[in-house]
Amino acid sequence: MSTRPEDWVRIRAVFDGAAGLAAAKRNAYLDRACGSDAGLRRQVDALLASHDRADTFLETPARVVIGEPLDAADEIVGTRIGSYDVDSRIGAGGMGEVYLARDSKLNRPVAVKLLSRRLSLDEDRLRRFRQEAHSVSALNHPNILVIHDFGDHDGRPFMVTEFVEGQTLRQRMQHSPLAIQEAVAIGLQVAHALSAAHARGIVHRDVKPENVMVRPDGYVKVLDFGLAKLADTPAEGGPALRTSPGVVMGTPQYMSPEQARGLELDARSDIWSLGAMLYEMVTGSPPFSGATSADLVAAILNAEPVPLDLKAPQAPPGLERIVAKALRKNRTERHSNGAEVSAELAALSKQLESDRPGQPAQPVRDLRPDDDAGSTPRSRIAKRTRLVVLPFRLLRPDAETDFLAFSLADAIATTLSNLDSLIVRSSLAAARFAAAELDLRALAAATETDAVLVGTLLRMGPQLRVSAQLLAAPEGTIIWSDRIDVPVDDLIRIQDELSERIVDSLSLPLAGRDQQMLRGNAPASAKAYELYLRGNSHFYHSDDWTIARDLYVECVAEDPAYAPAWARLGRCYRLTAKFRSATVAVMTENLRRADGAFRNAFEIDPDLPIAHHLYTPLETDLGRAEEAMLRLVRRARQRRADPELYAGLVHACRYCGLFDASVAAHAHARRIDPQIATSVAQTHWIRGEFEQAIEGFGPHGFFFGLPYVSLGRNDEALKAAEQASGVVRDATTRSYQRILPLLLTGKTDACRELLDELAPRNPDPESIFHIARTYARLGATAAAVTQFSRAVDAGYFCAPGFERDSWLDHLRADPVFTAALARAQVRHAQAVRKFREAGGERLLGLA
Repeated sequence: MSTRPEDWVRIRAVFDGAAGLAAAKRNAYLDRACGSDAGLRRQVDALLASHDRADTFLETPARVVIGEPLDAADEIVGTRIGSYDVDSRIGAGGMGEVYLARDSKLNRPVAVKLLSRRLSLDEDRLRRFRQEAHSVSALNHPNILVIHDFGDHDGRPFMVTEFVEGQTLRQRMQHSPLAIQEAVAIGLQVAHALSAAHARGIVHRDVKPENVMVRPDGYVKVLDFGLAKLADTPAEGGPALRTSPGVVMGTPQYMSPEQARGLELDARSDIWSLGAMLYEMVTGSPPFSGATSADLVAAILNAEPVPLDLKAPQAPPGLERIVAKALRKNRTERHSNGAEVSAELAALSKQLESDRPGQPAQPVRDLRPDDDAGSTPRSRIAKRTRLVVLPFRLLRPDAETDFLAFSLADAIATTLSNLDSLIVRSSLAAARFAAAELDLRALAAATETDAVLVGTLLRMGPQLRVSAQLLAAPEGTIIWSDRIDVPVDDLIRIQDELSERIVDSLSLPLAGRDQQMLRGNAPASAKAYELYLRGNSHFYHSDDWTIARDLYVECVAEDPAYAPAWARLGRCYRLTAKFRSATVAVMTENLRRADGAFRNAFEIDPDLPIAHHLYTPLETDLGRAEEAMLRLVRRARQRRADPELYAGLVHACRYCGLFDASVAAHAHARRIDPQIATSVAQTHWIRGEFEQAIEGFGPHGFFFGLPYVSLGRNDEALKAAEQASGVVRDATTRSYQRILPLLLTGKTDACRELLDELAPRNPDPESIFHIARTYARLGATAAAVTQFSRAVDAGYFCAPGFERDSWLDHLRADPVFTAALARAQVRHAQAVRKFREAGGERLLGLA
């Protein structure tokens, strides 16, 4: 019996009221709304049942069409469509109905999807549907639903596919989040399916849990490739989200930002959707939500999801990194296609297998040669191997290649430090062991390393001979030994071969990101790489900053796409701004160039570790300490074994007044690398922990000696300042070191004159604060208040430290000082809140 068209208005109203209710409330509502009208109740119940089953086989998209009588669909059961005998209806959605049928020729169960009459009348959509369906049917991938046949039935196109028994991923997640290994296994199979489709230029456009079937044996099938375009393709220039008459829209929780904006889509939109599914599989909720579709789209476009490790502490860092990259707003920062995600998930899956209980990772020091004497000794997989690369020893001095002794080792160490499975000690720490006779046990004890790379260089005419050994520490067992003869102008080959040999010999598990890092960022020419290495040989010496800068300028002129050179150039410009600028205008220009260089590096490679390491001091100099802090928290959640990120957090957190976080970040950095330098002494000082500050201060700036003054030990402060003056060679730093002795010896006029000279040319808000408090100590209230306000507005808002600093006491009645302190307190409170929301407290063990 057919339903009269005029009855659909009432059915629609009751359905709309019931669809969003929980089961317990829905029945009570229907009892009231339908009353004694059994026919109305039956129609609404059937419609709701179809809506609730919208997450079953071949549902695309999640919506229910009101306007086609249910009885007509029921009449198809028991009939034949083509050569397929229809047994029952198993689903319905905006595209039409899905039936379980039997192939009369091959006697096998199949699924038949019959398109709705509404879509069947649109010739343009039908043409595109058939074109895409033919493309998808050629994919022939085990994780993609197989399409057997196409045809027409009573003027309505139909599609025949394999019938898959099991649950949709939505049903699988219905009661609780999935275990990490199961989520990774499902995500990997979906990525395999996307990889096959993307390789043929096919974009799914509707990746979501409803379109993923999981068989009882765990095998995954991805449904409805290409069909989402038929249902959701907007009119030319129209929005991606629109409501058609008689259609109840599903929630677009898996749409990428570009899809929500109605832009052209590519494979990276599918990657976003896969990232959203992975997030939901392990947390139990999607990364974005909203009360309405408009709210949801606003969240997708503008908000950041709650960090994965806050909602799923059991998630490994590798999974956090994959999901975070997949959910980048800017599609250029995501994985390019399914193949890239597949590689990373496959590596993560192997790592999870190796980390299972009963299969503990073995340290590198347990290396033993293989039984086969002709083979290379290999390690068991170490969870994180600790490596130091010593500077190469020159067998014969040569002016043309001497720079390689340090810079080649530094380049290899920098490349390998990008890998998540390896912890590489800093080149400066390694250099301390280069001059003396190698004492492997002393080196291993001081640097806490498992393996050491040593080598020699010998120039032989146009050839360069590199001999290298990788040694297990502290025993000295030779893991491998090799000799490479290359032309002097082929330095790239040396770095690549040695880096790959180290990775291979340590059996390091490489995720897709690691493989990209190992092979990526290669310069375009040998000349560019030589300029880069020559710059590196001057990079760490204050007297040579301008030399390094000029070499990097030549390098990026030769190869504008070489990101590491841009990052190092940015640091050189920053140091030049702070320590080599004669005027404010020159300082400002150097800061602008520094920021531009780093932006170039990030534009070329947003994931470049050395850029993230070197950028923090510039960000704080430019008043962006809070941004630096949040960036480093996000990075450290993904790369928890990178000590440089925690060292940066020591600095950025202090500028924001988060002293506990700053000290905790130092502890994390030192646990990973006991030799790493941080600025924690300044944190201890402003926190009032003066004895701890004395232990950590180095001979730089007027920070050296301050803890003694704070303890009332002025004689020791003067002695420390005198000792430091013989160590520091930089003229600007020596000027700062004169401030404290002038103040303590009563030479107030000379001290004031020096402060007046230095204050305008210092971009660092922390240094400006110290100038302000020194003015205050001299009794120069107006200058002190001016510089204090400048420090706060420039981005140094350590409100808790300001409140306890006795040198500022006589400024506290000044209204300008009071206003500046209030601004610092507001910014400090905001930073505390954002740090907590970003997961910083949990990252550092403070929550």
